[in-house]
Amino acid sequence: MFPHIISPLIVNAPMYGTATAALAAAVTKAGGFGFIGGGFDFTSSSAQLSSLEEQLVKARELLGLKTLPESNGKATDSLPIGVGFLTFHNGDASGLIPLIRRHRPAAVWLFAQAHNQHASLIKDIKLAGDQWNMKVFVQIGSVQSAIEAANDGADVIVVQGADAGGHQFTSNSSIVALLPEVIDVIENLHKEVSILAAGGIMDGRGIAAALALGASGVVMGTRFAATLESEASQATKSVLVSTQDGGISTVKSVIHDSLQGRGDLWPVPYDGRAVICDPYKKVLAGKLSVEQATDLQKKAASEGNTSGMVVWAGAGVGLIRDIESAGAVVERSRAETIRILKYLSKF
Repeated sequence: MFPHIISPLIVNAPMYGTATAALAAAVTKAGGFGFIGGGFDFTSSSAQLSSLEEQLVKARELLGLKTLPESNGKATDSLPIGVGFLTFHNGDASGLIPLIRRHRPAAVWLFAQAHNQHASLIKDIKLAGDQWNMKVFVQIGSVQSAIEAANDGADVIVVQGADAGGHQFTSNSSIVALLPEVIDVIENLHKEVSILAAGGIMDGRGIAAALALGASGVVMGTRFAATLESEASQATKSVLVSTQDGGISTVKSVIHDSLQGRGDLWPVPYDGRAVICDPYKKVLAGKLSVEQATDLQKKAASEGNTSGMVVWAGAGVGLIRDIESAGAVVERSRAETIRILKYLSKF
């Protein structure tokens, strides 16, 4: 599907605001597949798309690919990275298709539809990228949503389990239960769809486990947030490295968004996993209202106070012990996976 990939396939999640050109290019250079987070506003006047356009130009430069300045930067080759979008507020996609045609990404990632709009959107996206065989990834969190994604025309389904950091389906399970069931159902549909695993994967052990469950590759988010190329703040990276016992230290809740002042951004079916912070504890204990805790969180974030910030992280965060380059994460994780699979092949 992607000629530059070195097996096993390792993808960075398109974390909006965290996964920019530097991270995506580093992952792709290491033989993985890099994604840039593109946001949720697709209108022609979108500041998010303008920022994404800048990042796509930068990614092309970082990868040493040519552009044609006389054609307003139109790419001469497809770009071996992808762009990810949140689709819950997608009412006007007027700016998305022209951007895809200008920059020719190898893939587009969609997540969090609210009104069953993916079927028409995928059709338009595939038409725009047909010249260079662009692929469409759809992130799901249930068997039913996987069936919908396959029927809508997804080329790749990302099965996100409950151990994932950041936003996900409110009602879901770990990939141990969800991934095999999705694979069986998709196989019965007789559709050519690749399936990736996401949620709590931090190293080669997690990758090997996902492959054993039937995945074609994996997506890692939290682990790539804690890299040199990540746009996450130093305070956030400090929390990711220092947090231990991730299953206890993180929690899925809609409160995290409220604490960041965007409680009305995500639709009802979604929540997010983050490290438990002091404002969250005080809301749960009834010591502060959500409004008061929101002010506390904003102050903590502005001051880099790690105990008071909302830091999105998966349940595997306790496995992160240092900040290294994204390329090193890909290469080390790949080597670990191969070593484990070779060992297991003896039995």
